Amino acid sequence: MLPKVGMYDMADGQRLMLFDTADERGISGVLKKNGVYEPNVQLISSVVLQKASPEKRLVLDIGANLGSYVLPMAKRFPDFSFVCFEPQPSIYHQLCGNLFLNGVENVSALNMALGRSLSTLALSLPNYAEDHNVGAFTINADTHTKLRGDVNKGREAQILLKPLDHLNYEQIALIKIDV
Repeated sequence: MLPKVGMYDMADGQRLMLFDTADERGISGVLKKNGVYEPNVQLISSVVLQKASPEKRLVLDIGANLGSYVLPMAKRFPDFSFVCFEPQPSIYHQLCGNLFLNGVENVSALNMALGRSLSTLALSLPNYAEDHNVGAFTINADTHTKLRGDVNKGREAQILLKPLDHLNYEQIALIKIDV
């Protein structure tokens, strides 16, 4: 159920491990075609971080996926710390691999979802070898069915869910949420 992956060079000189069978409109497909994903979000974030006060040097990336946002931002802002949240175990491992490949040391990645309660969710994951847009994953099964018109066909997994305020982060300069 894991996809075939390849190594791809990005516009900014980074290398990413991407799914070979990705939808051309999904994150991996756009990265392969353009070498960058959502540059407007990176541009807006850069303006915010350039104006951040010196004591606020933490960025949270909620829904980090494979790292298309955090990797260029962490390289651009080495004096900031970044914390990523990615609930899908296979995508979390892809994120960690991409961080390692690019020698990024100011990023911590957490394999969990954020929500209103502290619990563990039993979720059906995508079949990564066949699903071409795993970036459209949601922890809410009803939302997934409404958006995608189907159900995930992969293995079941236990996903940790925590409220953000239980993590006690302070001095946050920016929170990017893509969920």
